[in-house]
Amino acid sequence: SGSSATPTVTATLEDLELMCPDDDSDGDEYDSDESAFDCTAEGAEKTHFLHVCWSFVGYETFMIDDVARMQRAISELDEVELELLGQDMHRWNAEVLICIAANRKFLNQLPSPFVCCEDLGPDAEELVFHMPPGHHVSSRNSSKVCYTLRQCVRDWAKEGQEE
Repeated sequence: SGSSATPTVTATLEDLELMCPDDDSDGDEYDSDESAFDCTAEGAEKTHFLHVCWSFVGYETFMIDDVARMQRAISELDEVELELLGQDMHRWNAEVLICIAANRKFLNQLPSPFVCCEDLGPDAEELVFHMPPGHHVSSRNSSKVCYTLRQCVRDWAKEGQEE
């Protein structure tokens, strides 16, 4: 292509969202490493880094959405089906919400503007810790966050001591 009209990233939320929209060609929310846009290397690095940070920051939101989806499914069960589950679903739900809040506290410590290879500009802290309005974490990235969390728990648990 070689066009001089290639979009570039500046350190503003608006420019990042214009350069790399939330929707990609397969219908899932935008995933920076599968962009159909011809981003500059610097712009792609910044965008990918910020999407990773926003995936950690967005953990609680997408987990609450998952819990709500499960609650809707459970609400459609009859008494016999609920009995087969063998537990108090209200108590289970409360415990899950407590775990989500604890996980959020941990995951919110991970994003840092100082580990990005590119200069994020004077508003780096704001960029890293606050998702732009309308940004949605891709399902692919949310599953990576959950996998990272499970890996940390496993590594710090008794089972992971040998590693």
